[in-house]
Amino acid sequence: LARCAVPVAVILLVTTWPWSVQDHSHWSSVEWVPFTKYRRPGDWIANIGLFVPFGAAYGWGGGGGRRVRTAVLVGVGCSLAVELLQVFMHGRAPTTADVIANGVGTWAGARWASA
Repeated sequence: LARCAVPVAVILLVTTWPWSVQDHSHWSSVEWVPFTKYRRPGDWIANIGLFVPFGAAYGWGGGGGRRVRTAVLVGVGCSLAVELLQVFMHGRAPTTADVIANGVGTWAGARWASA
């Protein structure tokens, strides 16, 4: 789906800037249990908002619930890939809460666009 290219590019830019990929991992910085560390509410809202355009681009054109489910699966997959990349970056904090928020954002965008 070519219409998803721009939202994915924006997601990659926003979630990996500054590009400081290292040759070693930082698994100890992963927040495995969601919402266990203090996070600003704005972070949650920003993560949801970041993935709404992706969900809308994927869900555009109808298709109902099946299209929405597929969009959410792909969005969560993209989010997991970003969080995995962040494990190898300094200054980034990969969290399961981000994956949840990104899935919610994808769902909201796809639900709106497929209606």
